[in-house]
Amino acid sequence: MASPTRGAQTSETQIEVLWSALSGDATGDSAITSYNLQWDAGTNGAQWFDILGEEGFPSLGLTYIQVSVTAGTQYQFKVRAANALGWGQYSLPATISAAAQPDSPDAPTVTLVNVLVQIAWNAPYDNSAQVNGYKVYVEDSVGTFRLETTYCNGLIEPVKT
Repeated sequence: MASPTRGAQTSETQIEVLWSALSGDATGDSAITSYNLQWDAGTNGAQWFDILGEEGFPSLGLTYIQVSVTAGTQYQFKVRAANALGWGQYSLPATISAAAQPDSPDAPTVTLVNVLVQIAWNAPYDNSAQVNGYKVYVEDSVGTFRLETTYCNGLIEPVKT
């Protein structure tokens, strides 16, 4: 079975976990009767806890939202399926962070320094996931914005004010 994936509703306060239904030969030629989702509750895989479809409580759902999370923490999830013959093997664990895309930075300031232009901005709130870099677009003389890669590689630390 394929590992679960991170859903679009994942944020600092919840993690949406998605997985694909088994079909065809992957079902063991028997209808799937339940999916069992487990998570490690932030233990780095040291302990696993049932959160959906555990023994006696079948579930055919393919999505789950876990709300008991701490912003910035990584959690692992794994899933397995059952048919009339019993439970299959768990998927490989998927690691999902309780975080979201960073906020947009404030408008940059532009300063002329000798013959060069210095562009600076305040770092945006990171939503519990480290910002890895920035893309700087500069408007040319005809009004077209172009990604600046010659003088700015996007990895330069922003000026913090």
